[in-house]
Amino acid sequence: MKISEKVKSWQDLSLSPALFWDTDASKIRLDTHAKTVVERVIMHGTWPEFKAILGYYGKDRIKEILIKLRYLDNRTLSFCSAYFFVPKSDFRCYTLRQSNPTHWNY
Repeated sequence: MKISEKVKSWQDLSLSPALFWDTDASKIRLDTHAKTVVERVIMHGTWPEFKAILGYYGKDRIKEILIKLRYLDNRTLSFCSAYFFVPKSDFRCYTLRQSNPTHWNY
């Protein structure tokens, strides 16, 4: 039995409620809000939370979601690039950042 068949909500994956502080967490559905769940966990979650969504969604679906995100900070982008073996230039957030350079990057 796949993990996705046993899991009914984000609480079953032991995700922190703090990840969904600005929304009504009871309305979060793992399948319909996959982009939001993945984005929040990858940016602000812990390693066990990342492993939990990896087990639920699978590596290919998470990689597909991450490549299409509009924003990832530099550290998260580097982690995703290394973990999923995808060049940074393939990420949408990287190409958007290159087309909108900042004045000073300290």
